[in-house]
Amino acid sequence: MLSGSETSDCKLLFLHGFPECAISWMPQLEGLADHAFCVAPDLRGCGLSERPTNVSDYHRDALIADVAAIADALEWERFHLIGHDWGGILGWWAAEELQDRVRRLATLSAPHPSLLARAILDDPVQASASAYIDALCVPGAADRLAEDLEGLFARTIGKAGRIAKTHKENYLESWTGPGGLQPAINWYTANAIRSTGGPRTASLANEEPKLTCPLLVIHGSEDQAFVPELFEASAAVSPHGQLITLDQVDHWPGMERPSAANAMLRQFLID
Repeated sequence: MLSGSETSDCKLLFLHGFPECAISWMPQLEGLADHAFCVAPDLRGCGLSERPTNVSDYHRDALIADVAAIADALEWERFHLIGHDWGGILGWWAAEELQDRVRRLATLSAPHPSLLARAILDDPVQASASAYIDALCVPGAADRLAEDLEGLFARTIGKAGRIAKTHKENYLESWTGPGGLQPAINWYTANAIRSTGGPRTASLANEEPKLTCPLLVIHGSEDQAFVPELFEASAAVSPHGQLITLDQVDHWPGMERPSAANAMLRQFLID
């Protein structure tokens, strides 16, 4: 999905989360296009994008390579990254690995992955909040979710309110593509974070954040997926980090409070 002028000096690449697709960024593509060129792709395994069947094809190295390949295809030398949920986790990794290309990083409902791994290991409250990850990684989870896609929508994106519900059929259609939900779940399976810990989670926890670009961290006060201290610590990762908490907002700030989210992104990325 594209919006804005291709000749704009401000290039914005939006990375969506789970179990979403590019259409989740519609409010931002509409709201920020007047002064930027905005691109929101369906990420690997989601929507209309390619859906490799091997779990290893969803390892973070492949996902980071996708970000670089998208920018290359657009002929973008430097650009801003905006990521929500899993797209935010990918945004952290990509901004750290592509430091010469990513100008600024904005994350919505996405703490730094290493700090999340540490919290899972050290904080029982966060471990409990992340228990859904282990449930998704159990064989057959995608098939069980597919038995009630309406229920999945209601438990997840449907909570974002009117905007999400407007695009409900797009989400339901994306979940019935080749492989169903399994390709999107492979993002979890291929990477290290588990609520029960384990050596891969411990390895990720031991990685030191290395972000150098300016950073904006946005989260909702009612987000049940993460303890709020995670966002405070994440904002402190960058010497140029900012933290904004939206009151009475759950996990989808860009759709729940689009005007407020757009104003914050505009001030940070464009003005």
